[in-house]
Amino acid sequence: MSRISKEPAVRRKELIDIAQKLFIMNGYEATSVKDILTEVNGAPGMFYYYFPSKEEIFKAAMVQYIDEYVTRINVILGDRLHSIPERIQNLLCLIRTTFDEYLFASNNHNSIESFGRDIMVSMRILNQIADSVENIIVEAIEIGLIRNSDIPSQKIRQLALFIIYGTYGILHDGSENGLSIELIDKNMDSIIPLVSSILGIRSEEHTFELQSPP
Repeated sequence: MSRISKEPAVRRKELIDIAQKLFIMNGYEATSVKDILTEVNGAPGMFYYYFPSKEEIFKAAMVQYIDEYVTRINVILGDRLHSIPERIQNLLCLIRTTFDEYLFASNNHNSIESFGRDIMVSMRILNQIADSVENIIVEAIEIGLIRNSDIPSQKIRQLALFIIYGTYGILHDGSENGLSIELIDKNMDSIIPLVSSILGIRSEEHTFELQSPP
């Protein structure tokens, strides 16, 4: 079967798309360059024209995955067709699902750069959702969901960053020996009550259950 000639940017994006799918479905160790090439009907020389190794395409695939994740977070938080509690519930479900997929994709990936990469991935996420978190806090104050009237408008951005980075810290509490989905589930239970207490939201207004993400 003859191969269809494609523009370099299109072919590179195709390789990343396929790699992302396979890494999430099978994990890093169980996904080979050959598996990726089989999906795109490509030759080894074609792959190595774009990526020097499986490690490099894994990095590219995970960057793309995280960028898509950030977009979904911002869409969920900005969706005013749903109530704020509904949006937070959808966000919790997305966080849980994404952690599960990311941890599985990274399983047995023992690059010496892994720790630094994971930190950079986390910072990439947190920095890109700050505007959406700030906006939803403003909205919650406007509709009376947040009853803490002592929050000055000029401090809302700082409050958003406090919540974002605090949530990151809670989710990773106890991860000194490795992060797991069980640890994420355990730590997630304490996030909503704590944030609600800080913001002055009554307990009956923040009852959430983890369901399938939208």
